[in-house]
Amino acid sequence: MARVVVIIEGLPGEDVVECYVSDDRDVRCGERSDIAGLIERFDELRARGRGHVEVQASAESPVLTLGFTESAAVVHLMTGEDAISLLAAEEPASTNVQVLVLGDLVEFAADFLLDLERAWQVVEEFVRTGDPGRAGGWREL
Repeated sequence: MARVVVIIEGLPGEDVVECYVSDDRDVRCGERSDIAGLIERFDELRARGRGHVEVQASAESPVLTLGFTESAAVVHLMTGEDAISLLAAEEPASTNVQVLVLGDLVEFAADFLLDLERAWQVVEEFVRTGDPGRAGGWREL
């Protein structure tokens, strides 16, 4: 069962929502009961223009995070306590951009900035398969 943490900025009393995604893609978080609920929460973040999502398939598996501001996104992969990688952009942006990571705006090099739609596809694929290798080229920090 995957653990999905959604951090919503600017909503009092709703800073962190934890959802659990089962193998049959049911999502349990509060009143939400299916994958449509997870997508709805992500759409709320997108409408606010920034957010942070974490996904972990099991306690032993890597953690995948998506932080974004407007349409710029960064995807991290944490495979251990000290092993963190960033997903490299297929086509780097023209400038560095600040992206939301755990409530803070952090500047990232253009080489790691993804379009939000592409980053969300990476998260969906990871939730479905648990395999981060399909996302593309990872660069260890």
